Amino acid sequence: MFKHFHIFIALSLLLIGCTNSAKETVIHVAVNPTHGEITAMVIQTKGDGFFGESYFLHIMNSLDSTSLRVNRELLEGRGGYESAVLGVRWLTSDDLLVERVLDDRRQNMIYSISKVRFQLVGDSLSTSIGEK
Repeated sequence: MFKHFHIFIALSLLLIGCTNSAKETVIHVAVNPTHGEITAMVIQTKGDGFFGESYFLHIMNSLDSTSLRVNRELLEGRGGYESAVLGVRWLTSDDLLVERVLDDRRQNMIYSISKVRFQLVGDSLSTSIGEK
């Protein structure tokens, strides 16, 4: 039993170290215009190393205190100056537009809350929704 206790302590310290090594920052926020209690955020996670940045979509419902972290890296592993998440905004009460650039090209996507999935749209929505 004593042998297993040391393994438990070692794993616990490793997990604590891993969870504290990444710093998270909210870089974009959009409040749902129809349901003001639902907020979408783009979270930037900075870990160790030169390419340690990741971006995730996080949705919060303040009405019932629930939240959802969508575990798809928004830049799909393409960090650096040629790729960025430019913003997030609601298209409808169910659909979020994630504006992003990958390798110097506009590669937007729409996240459907009810379908729980992304749809790649490139820059095809740029002219139809305009800049706000």
